[in-house]
Amino acid sequence: GSENQNEYIQSVPGYVVDYTTFDVLALGAVHSYAALMEALKGTPYYKVLGPLHLDDERAEKAPLPLIEHALYEYYYQLCNHLIDRQYRGGTAKELHAVFATQAQMFNLQAIFRLKRFFGASPEAIERILLRYKGRLPRRVVDELVAAPDVDRVLEILRRTKYSAYFDADSFAYIEYSTGRIVYHVAKKYLTFSQNPATAFVAFLMIFEIEIENLMAIIEGVRYGLDAAQIRPLLIHGGA
Repeated sequence: GSENQNEYIQSVPGYVVDYTTFDVLALGAVHSYAALMEALKGTPYYKVLGPLHLDDERAEKAPLPLIEHALYEYYYQLCNHLIDRQYRGGTAKELHAVFATQAQMFNLQAIFRLKRFFGASPEAIERILLRYKGRLPRRVVDELVAAPDVDRVLEILRRTKYSAYFDADSFAYIEYSTGRIVYHVAKKYLTFSQNPATAFVAFLMIFEIEIENLMAIIEGVRYGLDAAQIRPLLIHGGA
């Protein structure tokens, strides 16, 4: 309705409007998939989402993980394209590694959510995975996809290099654990990398997590949680 449209328009930072490939404000008036595609004409996102071929009736029950996957796939392809175009050697290798870690954390979140909340089949999960090599070997990812439930997923993760983030004492929810992994990797590159581009990307990832922490604190205070209840929600680098 108009109330939601006004809320959306008010939430859009003014500076963003000049840098997007689509009319940000026009999205506030979108109420169907067809209207969304119309608003995205002439942009890369039209080509990204167009192949899903959703009509308005199907869009009401749209496979949101597939839409999310398509957008993230485009994002990481663009990132890797820009890295290869601008950098060589150690800098390119480090940047690819940072983004690959972030992409693999997206995969872990997707696997966990789809199994826990939707009981998704391995075939359905395979369709939404991002194809980027990280520290988890492909055979481990295959095990996670084939796992019958989230308990088995956590059991497999506790045998990996990320085991410290998924033990009984540290695991609160999937976004918390994957966020800690990204924080740890970014902090390592920010501390030890001699490449300015890598350090800058690592800083941005940490900065994004810090913003999420601030939002968690604000929301916690808003809902009357005390400090002891809020603190475990904050993502940090400690293992």
